[in-house]
Amino acid sequence: MMRRAMLFVLVAVATLSLLTASASAGSKSFFGVVQGPPFSGRDYDQLGKAGTGTVRFGLVWNNVEPNPTSGFHWDVYDAKIGNLAAHGVRSFPTVSGSPGWISNQPKRPPLGSERERNRWRAFLSAAVNRYGHGGTYWRTTYHVQHPGKAAIPITEWQIWNEPNLAKFFPKKHASSNYAKLVKLSAKPIRTADRQAKVILAGMPAFLRPTADKFLGKLYRTKGFKKSFDAAALHPYAENMKKYVTAIKRIRSTLKRHHDKGKGLWLTEVGWGSKRGHGHLNAGKQGQKRLLKKSFSVSLHKRREWHIDGVQWFDWRDPAKGEASSCSFCSSAGLLKHSYAKKPAYRVFKRFAKRH
Repeated sequence: MMRRAMLFVLVAVATLSLLTASASAGSKSFFGVVQGPPFSGRDYDQLGKAGTGTVRFGLVWNNVEPNPTSGFHWDVYDAKIGNLAAHGVRSFPTVSGSPGWISNQPKRPPLGSERERNRWRAFLSAAVNRYGHGGTYWRTTYHVQHPGKAAIPITEWQIWNEPNLAKFFPKKHASSNYAKLVKLSAKPIRTADRQAKVILAGMPAFLRPTADKFLGKLYRTKGFKKSFDAAALHPYAENMKKYVTAIKRIRSTLKRHHDKGKGLWLTEVGWGSKRGHGHLNAGKQGQKRLLKKSFSVSLHKRREWHIDGVQWFDWRDPAKGEASSCSFCSSAGLLKHSYAKKPAYRVFKRFAKRH
């Protein structure tokens, strides 16, 4: 009896230790980054050393299911998500990208037919069942790839990117179609993982239609309100006054629609380290100063504004001469392409390690 009792205690302690390790695995940091250029082993190491809480990246449907009969191909995402977890970083995917067999325009959402909608649901279910709580990846492949490392399930699933901009989402009926897409996405995600959170796409605050106006239009679609757990914002601004204004406006919209308790993710915050063209290029010291100010006010107002996390755009600069998608994107990184650390990186690390 004594031996049985001792064995029971040992098993219970071991089980509790395992559960605790899994629950506490990964950085709890409030601060994260957007990926930028493809990661190498050096990136994963540096992200872990910096105390990075989350990394936001695109989980693109077309990459996973390039044709309707191929099945799902997860190898690329297994590697990324597994390497991040092994370094204590939680993945924050933005799911998007209709494959060519759905539409010749990747930005067009899969709303055109019941077949399209069913295939999108199936993709989301498969992704959450693989990478969410209790996901098959964590129970099988991850332990082979990263023995001894604790699993860090994905808890937030962001639906598309910047739907208030025509380059990411068709302009015609954009608000109603995006609201329909969120509604379509919520059930498969929540059914696959009860702990999963549905996050709205991040939207630039001041481009037209502005983020707060676009969010207000989404509420016109019946059932939209119940289909998401947190909003997201890209409060790009040349100064802190406008940065704060952007956040206050989106919070005001949520409050006006009786959703003031919902969280808010700032899924892109950033400035370039070069000087010159565009109001979001601030120079190296300006980038450092604005990171410090934006992170400080977001942290100070975290409870009042219900901010769930802040993600810097982005981690590392693209290679010199590589095409850039915006006026400041070529120098928005915390690291140069060569991995040299900018002044802003050191400030980011201090915030991430402490909060």
